[in-house]
Amino acid sequence: MERMIKWLLILCSPCLSLAQDNPLYVEPTRDDADRLLSTSRQTTNDTLRMSVFRDLSLYYLDINTDSSLFFIEKALPLAQKLKLSLSEADIWDLIAIGLRNQGNYPRSLKAFNEALKIAENPDSEKGIWHISKFTGTNNPEFARLSMLATIESDMVELYAATGNYDKELEMARACSATATRIQDYTLLSQVYRHFGQIFTRNDRLDSALMTYEKYFEASSKAGFRKYSHLCFNNIGNIYLKKKQPQKALISYHSALQASKDHNNYWGIGSSHVSLAKFYNDVHTIDSALYHAKAGLAAFKRSGQVRYFNDAYNSLVSIYKKMNKPDSALFFMEVAAIIRDSLTNLEKINQFYSVDFAEQLRIQELEQERIQTRSKIRSYSLAAGLGVIFVIAFILYRNNVQKQKTNTVLENTLTNLKAAQTQLIQSEKMASLGELTAGIAHEIQNPLNFVNNFSEINNELLAELQDELKKGDIQEASIIASSLQENESKINIHGKRADGIVKNMLQHSRSSSNSQKEPQDINKLVEEYARLAFLGYRAKDKELNAALELDLDPHAGSASIIAQDIARVLLNVLNNAFYAVAEKSKSQGAGFSPLVKVSTKRKDNKVDITVMDNGSGIPQAISEKIFQPFFTTKPTGQGTGLGLSLSYDIVKAHGGKMSMESHAGSGSTFIVQLPGALES
Repeated sequence: MERMIKWLLILCSPCLSLAQDNPLYVEPTRDDADRLLSTSRQTTNDTLRMSVFRDLSLYYLDINTDSSLFFIEKALPLAQKLKLSLSEADIWDLIAIGLRNQGNYPRSLKAFNEALKIAENPDSEKGIWHISKFTGTNNPEFARLSMLATIESDMVELYAATGNYDKELEMARACSATATRIQDYTLLSQVYRHFGQIFTRNDRLDSALMTYEKYFEASSKAGFRKYSHLCFNNIGNIYLKKKQPQKALISYHSALQASKDHNNYWGIGSSHVSLAKFYNDVHTIDSALYHAKAGLAAFKRSGQVRYFNDAYNSLVSIYKKMNKPDSALFFMEVAAIIRDSLTNLEKINQFYSVDFAEQLRIQELEQERIQTRSKIRSYSLAAGLGVIFVIAFILYRNNVQKQKTNTVLENTLTNLKAAQTQLIQSEKMASLGELTAGIAHEIQNPLNFVNNFSEINNELLAELQDELKKGDIQEASIIASSLQENESKINIHGKRADGIVKNMLQHSRSSSNSQKEPQDINKLVEEYARLAFLGYRAKDKELNAALELDLDPHAGSASIIAQDIARVLLNVLNNAFYAVAEKSKSQGAGFSPLVKVSTKRKDNKVDITVMDNGSGIPQAISEKIFQPFFTTKPTGQGTGLGLSLSYDIVKAHGGKMSMESHAGSGSTFIVQLPGALES
């Protein structure tokens, strides 16, 4: 606690602060921004306009991301036209930060790499306009290194946001080396903040607290306190892990105050969300709800989409504790949409492809240096040895090319495996969501009966007591009979709910051993057809589709892994309900949506058929329907893995899966399973 008080004094006492020593972090005030806007409308000088747009972008960086990007993108062509290299690197860095805050990680990485390429080149030290904007010294090299360390620090945040922790650590170390070389306390404070975050994530709690203490000392020397709220937030998290909730609460409130002091809306949002989680954990629900809503409002005002999910997830947890499932489901669905927009396959592949391109650029530069040295050596040797060295050089180049090709293939394979794993997990979670919605609706009915009869019994018991007081034994006997009858009904519906839960547990048990067991096909089909129907109705209340079951009484059982075949049924049925729902939206009241599920025994095989009267699948793409990643749904609504995984599951059972469709008249999917047993 003594250290916490010390840090608060350091942050709150201006007399303890020295002048800020890094001009790149000096932000305009509100009055400055008004003057800059006026200047931007009046001046025609390109250099001045570039500087004005850059400063306006910095002002809006943590207030409104869209406005920040609007101004900085105006500054870029001016810097390029004026050939001011270091200013261009600064502008690329601000563009990258804005894109990172919007969750556009591939474009952000590309912009950071443009900035890094300029700042790493010593030629950018020539012709610096207003060197005082980059360093407190008059040293061009220090100006370039200050810009380089700033870019490295900002890239640490990008790699942390995308879960690339190896690159995060590598960039943090690079920033530390550069900042130490030029003894820049602003940048050193950022280095300590980054390492504090890394230590916290790795549960090195005492090391993290010591590192944050160094952050506050360095930030005090620099007079730069803008990101103190991040440190206080993490310190709060550390104290929670150390079972010291009171210290955690003080840290979270310190984070909120630090954010407000700097008019930092995304920081305000983060602090509110931390407080929401804290109060939710200690069951102070009203305070938790207030802070979660305040956090979401602050994030929306800042425009930093990548933080929205923190607020949405807090609201989901809070509404669950408040027993408001509709509100919890709403925010869960909104969070899923935001999460998909940030982590879909296309963006992940773009991010890694940009990162790979940068690594390739570095390798090519290194290769060019090696080739240059080889040429210099070759020219200095005697003519008689020239042929030998030419041959050696060719062999060397071939070897390097082979190694580079192997590296490309290994990286590509790693990226593909990572993307495939993530997509398969997304598909499994989607199936789980559909199943959960169906179970919730299925179990709601008997629970409603139990609740209603319980309320009636309470009223009857009160009446029974009154009648007994009056001495009316006959009326009391009638009421007691009603109570007994109601209790019997409660017992019946309770057992019904219990049966549903036990049945779901049986079908959801782990199948890691891949043990096939005899399963009643009709029972399995009927159960999951109903769950899929209820699940889709929960998602789309406007859907007025009919579900028909035509189950062959002789279908019997089959030796299957029930959990896997259930996933196949859910995938096919969800596609069928999606097809009729889309057609219903386009054709209106004149269309009657229908999904028909049937079973049919054929010798020692059983066919499960799912037919819908949706729009069907055109012949041109029907052959691709079982290919991985192919989907007919709009972007963001499907991964293209559901039917592919279903096809593989059925094939692993020794069965077949086929599709018949005609454009405009619907589709029919047939799952044929072997090993049918007599019922």
